[in-house]
Amino acid sequence: SKAAAELVTRLYDKSLIIRTSFFGKEFPYEQALEDQWTSKDYVDVMAPKILKLALSDKFGVEHCASKKRTIYEIAKIRKPKVEKISRKKLNLTTLKDTSLLEYGAKREKSLCFFVHYNKEGEVQERDREFLAHLMNNFTNIVVLTGNKIDSFSEEVRSCPTVTIVPEIPNHGYDFGKIEFFIKNFKNYNFEDINKYQNYYVFNNSNFMLRDPGPSLERMDAKELDFWGYTTSNDFGLHVQSYFYFMSHKAFEKYSEWVCQIGPFTNKLSIHDVITKMEVKLLKLFLDNNFKCDSYFPTHKLPVHRRPPHGNHSIAIADLLLLDRDFPFIKKKAFNFTAIHGKNVIKEKYIKYLVDESLIK
Repeated sequence: SKAAAELVTRLYDKSLIIRTSFFGKEFPYEQALEDQWTSKDYVDVMAPKILKLALSDKFGVEHCASKKRTIYEIAKIRKPKVEKISRKKLNLTTLKDTSLLEYGAKREKSLCFFVHYNKEGEVQERDREFLAHLMNNFTNIVVLTGNKIDSFSEEVRSCPTVTIVPEIPNHGYDFGKIEFFIKNFKNYNFEDINKYQNYYVFNNSNFMLRDPGPSLERMDAKELDFWGYTTSNDFGLHVQSYFYFMSHKAFEKYSEWVCQIGPFTNKLSIHDVITKMEVKLLKLFLDNNFKCDSYFPTHKLPVHRRPPHGNHSIAIADLLLLDRDFPFIKKKAFNFTAIHGKNVIKEKYIKYLVDESLIK
């Protein structure tokens, strides 16, 4: 599968993975969808773009695509008499928008926080891939890290849409780093942190397994004030903070709340992060009648489907997540996990996912 091929390619330093999609030289059907968007093109249009990337000095993951259009618009170029058809008529459950490069354009009025931690002060290949996905989806990114700035690549450091805030102590985990930035953003050439419509917070406790765009788009359509990918009932109901979204008004309330708690001078335990931060944050938003939800309410799984581990997030929870365009896989999953009653250790884990068709 494509996912397995990518995983093998990533074993090599400075390898380049090109994600793309294309038709042959002609459109092969008599009908074309008028309500599905894509960034694919004809092979003779895409081939020069792929060659240019292949001969470049770039490495990591690159999306190679044309502009966003409906399949009907593309088909009509080379088959003028093609007929229109709708997704509803074909009873399709596929995504309405499968374009590779348009998600970020939709979020140019959003601010994305990437909260990074590595105890050795390194930026690992997985972190670079994570950032590449974010750079494909967001125009404005702030990297909050304990690392020195020169641990990041020149490409990231020189990117005009990425701001790196280095050497922040890990006290308070993500909450502490964001609180630090809220109080000091003017020192990093930000005129106004409150000018954005929406705010997204990611951290690198996960591997970014696939493009987050489709799942983000699904939740964007709900027009929520606060949401995360998974929830948990451990120590009280909370949205797990490896990712969460806030609307403008939710971020204003969040800023006020986290700055009252801070500054974080002592390192919080995981228990404290959950009980004093995550549980109270969801309660704050609910008490203010904000619209809250989660992409996958893991805490609602039937008892027999709940994970053996107390942490309900990602792959150490239920693998149903990976069947729903779930973009993450928890780093802890590569240490030890129990999946459907099977003990799977480290290097066998990805093979299991591929063999079971849980990664497509």
